[in-house]
Amino acid sequence: GQPQQQPEGVIRKEDVRSQKSTEETLSMENCFRPGDIVLCRILALGDTRKFLCTTGETELGVLQALSSVSGSPMNPISWNEMQCPLTLTKESRKCAKPSSAATASSTILMSANT
Repeated sequence: GQPQQQPEGVIRKEDVRSQKSTEETLSMENCFRPGDIVLCRILALGDTRKFLCTTGETELGVLQALSSVSGSPMNPISWNEMQCPLTLTKESRKCAKPSSAATASSTILMSANT
């Protein structure tokens, strides 16, 4: 059979958080980094067959991330920070707050590329 193609999605700056007032100062690098596993909600199918997604709810955001210092899996310590258990280095992320609502059929797991 055909190899399974992983779904691809795009999270626009305005769809990262629910507060629109933070849009101007929001840095995507402080929310997601390449390799992060992100739980997001599908908004629509975009132009290039990629899903338009949002992390604008508290239960949506980064689920897994690797430390840029040690390469080890980090643990969320707040809604916007993760920490490496080995080096205690803290890194900014838009962390997911897991809940049963996040398991709805309109959510998708993505690996962050840029």
